[in-house]
This record gives sequence, C-alpha cells and structure tokens, in this order.
Amino acid sequence: MNRWARTLSILLAGVLGAPGLASAQQASTVIVMDGSGSMAGWLRGAKNSKFDMALTALEPALSELAPETSLGLVGFGHRRKRDCTDVQVRVAPAEGSLGAAAESLKDMRTVGKGPMVEAMRQAEGLLKNAAKRSMIVIHDNADNCRQDACETAKAMVERSPGLTVHVITVGDDPKARSAMACVPETTGGKYYQVTDAEGISAAVSDVIKLAVLPPAPSPTPAIRPDTPEDKLAEAGLILTASLTDGTGAINAPVEWTINKDGEDRPVYSGSAAEVVKALPAGSYSVQARLGLAEARQTIAVDDGKPSVARLNLKAGRLILPAIPGGQDDALLTITKSGAENEPVYVGRRVAGALFASEGAYILRVDRGVSQSAHEVSVEAGKDVKIPGSNNLGGLTLAARSSQEGPAVRSVLFTISEDDPDSPGGRREVARSAAPNPSFALPAGTYYVTARAKQAEANERIAVSAGATLDKTVILALARLSVSASTSEAISGTQADLDVRIISVGGQEKEMARSSEKSPSFTLPSGQYRVEARLGSENAMAAAGASLQAGGDTQVDLKIAAGLVELERRSGGRKDDIIEVLDTDGQVVWHAGGGDTSSALLAPGSYTYRLPDGSSASFTVKNGERLTLKVSEP
Repeated sequence: MNRWARTLSILLAGVLGAPGLASAQQASTVIVMDGSGSMAGWLRGAKNSKFDMALTALEPALSELAPETSLGLVGFGHRRKRDCTDVQVRVAPAEGSLGAAAESLKDMRTVGKGPMVEAMRQAEGLLKNAAKRSMIVIHDNADNCRQDACETAKAMVERSPGLTVHVITVGDDPKARSAMACVPETTGGKYYQVTDAEGISAAVSDVIKLAVLPPAPSPTPAIRPDTPEDKLAEAGLILTASLTDGTGAINAPVEWTINKDGEDRPVYSGSAAEVVKALPAGSYSVQARLGLAEARQTIAVDDGKPSVARLNLKAGRLILPAIPGGQDDALLTITKSGAENEPVYVGRRVAGALFASEGAYILRVDRGVSQSAHEVSVEAGKDVKIPGSNNLGGLTLAARSSQEGPAVRSVLFTISEDDPDSPGGRREVARSAAPNPSFALPAGTYYVTARAKQAEANERIAVSAGATLDKTVILALARLSVSASTSEAISGTQADLDVRIISVGGQEKEMARSSEKSPSFTLPSGQYRVEARLGSENAMAAAGASLQAGGDTQVDLKIAAGLVELERRSGGRKDDIIEVLDTDGQVVWHAGGGDTSSALLAPGSYTYRLPDGSSASFTVKNGERLTLKVSEP
C-alpha cells in the first residue's frame, strides 16, 4: 500500500455518508491546485517535479486533520492543452470531504495553460456559506490567460468579506511574485515563495494550520490605542512607504535595504509592505524601492523605543496596455526623456502596472515586426494609462496531421508578407519553433508556412486590428509502422534489420530509414515503397504503402531466406575470402575468414568460388538451415 493509500484509509474512516455542502457554522477551505504544464518542471537541485513536491508536502499536512474537515479542491490546467477554460471543481467543500479531496489530488496531472484567476473565482463561489472561509493557492507562474489576480482579489474582498486567500509560489520567478503577492496582502492572507522541498513542506504545513485549524487560545489583551509603536516594544524601525505625501501606506511588497551608517553590509534586506525590525540605537540609511520608484532617508534610532517612518516614493503608476496575441515575448524599454541611451527598465512585461518616480518617460514596446513608442509624464500619486497600438492584431498558430488528427509538436513556423523588393516578392517577418507560438502583427495579409517531418503547408491569412486569430495549419502527415519476420525455423538468427521508406509516383527519394526491430515513421501523405533487408546480403522483402493524412498504416513484411553456413574443413588460409555468387554472376556474399561463417540468403541457386578458382553450386530453400563443408587445398 503506498503512502497516499495509507493516508486515505485513515481519512475515509468516518467520511462515508458525509452530508452535503458546509454549513455556516463550520470553517471551509478550498485548495486551488496548479496543474499547468510548467508545474512538471524541476527546481534546481530537486529530485522531483514542482507538482510532485507539492503533493508530497500536502500528504502529511492533510493527514493531521480531523476526518470531518471541510476541504474542497479546484484544479486548473490539468486536463487540456491551450485551454483557458480548463478549470474543474474536483471536490466541493463539505463536512467530511477531506478524504475525497486527498484522493482527487492524487489523480491530477500536469498538462496545459494556467487559468489561475478563473480557478480562484470558482473556488470563491464554493465558500459562500461558510463562517470561516479560506483559499489556498499553490502555483508556480502568473496567470497566462490574461487575467489580473490583484484586481480579482480586490473584487473578492467586496463580494466575499472575510474570505482569506493564502498563496504559495513554487519557484523564484519574480514575475510570479509580482503578480500574486498582492492577493494575500489584499485579503489578509499569507504569501510564501519557496524554492526547495523543505520550503514547500514548511509553507504547506503552516498554511494548512492557518486555514483549517482553529487559532490557539490567548489571553485578552488590555485595551489600548492602536498606534504603530505597539508593533515593536524596543529600539528599532517601523517602516512603510507611500506614493506621495498625505496618502496611506502602499499595500504591496516594497524592496527594503537598511544599512547602519558607516557599514557596507545591510542589517536588513527584504520585500514587505511594512518592516518591523528591532535594531540597536544609532543612525541608519533606509532605501525603499518599488518598480522604478525609489526613496532614501536617514533615520535615527534611540534607546528603548522604535522610530516610525513612512518614505515618500514620489511616484505614480504606469498602466501598461495588453498586446493582442499574448504578452510573453514583447520587449518593453523605458527611458527618461532626454536620456534615451540609458534605459531605466528593460523587460518582458507589457500588461499590468509599473510604479515609476514622477517625471517624463519614453516607453517603447518591440514585438516581432511591430514597434510602438509613447511619451508620458508621471505625477506622484496618479495613474497614467498607456494606450495600446490601434493597428495591432494577434496570431496564434498550431499544427495538426489532419483535420481531426493529433497535434504536431516539432514544427517550424515562418510568417512572410508581400515585399516587391525582396527575392520572390516576399519578406520573412517572424519565425518560431514553439508548438503554439503567438505573434503581434500590424493588421494586414500574411503568408504562414509550417514545416515538419519533410512536410510543408502554406496558408494565406488576414490579421485584423484589435483581434487575435487562432489558426491551425494542416500538415497532411500520416503514421507508418513496419514489422519484418522470417520463417520460424530461422527466426532466432541474429541479423541486422534495415528498413527503408522510398517515395514513389515521381522521382524516387529515400524519405526515412531505421534499424529498429519494429520502426514507426511520421511522413507526408502519399505513395511509398517499403523495403526491409536482413543482414548485408540479399534477403529482403518490399511492399507498397498508401498513406492518408491523419491515418495509421501497418506494413508487415515476410522475408524469405535460408541460413547458410560455410565450414572450412582443411587447408587454405583462415583469412581467405570465399565469394558466393547468384545465377546472374553477382557477388551476394563475401564469406569472411575463420573456421565458419554464415549469412541469410534469399531462396535460389548459388555458386561459391574459392581463392584457387575452384567452385561448387548449391541451392537455398526458404526456412532452411544449410551447412556447406568446404575443402580447400
């Protein structure tokens, strides 16, 4: 019995016959589990995939819970590829649903895209009736279905007061942190970014206790004013940041660095909305950074009490446009006006918000054949919306072997446009070897070429401004499987198999070759000749094959042959070569030196010729084992 089975046997005791949805009197939790393809990746130094590490961490944490625990499970990206609707409520939270959730986790796989925000919305709907409600999101990357988790968290606070969302990010991707740390900040949850098995286990254990177990009892504190100084009862710093004077603290992770004056090594470095740090009395240099905004301040710390400071970043937000066709490969360059050769930001982010110090900037977005530039002025405490290009459209490509056939993964896509000055009248503007590439292109007409497995398909497509076109190119590929066998009487003979696939119907051309025992080939549809040869001699068979796009064709070849062994009885040199000729006088076998040598020969009549010029004839039958005793002078 494996570990999951043992855990489930404990959890399921008392679960059978459990009632329906959780009542308003009990706490309910939903785990939102990332089953997208990236979760199959491995962290540096890890022994398992990110997904398997998360499952391994969940097992002991869940086994500590009472069987009546109300636990639900929502999976996303775990069933279909390239599908932003792939969200599934696998287990609804109910009294005693813990065992079913643990069982369902075991059955999940890593497959497709990551519609995480939609999964969070569906999990929210499962928690409407619970008094204490929590959500645990376990993922590795930002939502790649163009959904904003931060905005969704704000809406959740309004729709579902009291809903707490905890987030565990598996991996060290800063984009994932930037996209998701705002969610627990907004909902009162806790954020974890973990990079190894120990970190995942600790985070899962901690967050399960926060979400499911009741808090430990504590004495009722005396009523006193809620002042910042109450957070630290000794010397140190309590730090927050604001976008401008007179505004509240920023509720987002700020990068902090604290140095004691005269020392190079920081006494604190980290990311948080608020820093509460005990420090010895002295003078400290504090730096706060958020996006492109930065503030510095020197703060004195006195004995016995903390110093409270809010650093003014004097910054606003750049609201960046979404680009049709996805956002993964767009390059954003930001420079200050008048310093175009000194970028302050270069990155692959083209949608969402970016904080920047007040001032004038030039933003340039480069993506394939499209470029756009904007000059903007940022004012402290205000948002600046950057307009998107009005002439861009998106194009997403895929390839299949036929209309209903399987996807073809190893494809080279090229995109060209009309250009009278280029050879052939067309100019290539983009290419990709990704299975499902996305492009942003100016509106217009383009020519798409897909090449794979010696097959090529061409499509003429039109890209419209503001829209994304999903295009599947049909490559007309088919699968051919070949097997070859001989008579059972000689089936155990060791001989190399050589299979050749030759196109016919025009100029003959070898399309594929294999020495495998039962090879399979992916080929363009058409007419072929299949040849199979045993050994290096003349034992072979051939057959025709007609391949239809998307089809599977099996060719079974029966090779007629006999096993011939030459045994040297006396005389002669052991390294002399004996020639074996067919009836046309063609040499079909050079019998090597040694006492004996053998070969598979096609049925028929043959002559062997000795080095001294003497010869003798013999006949080979299908399935026969023939030994020729050769006497040499």
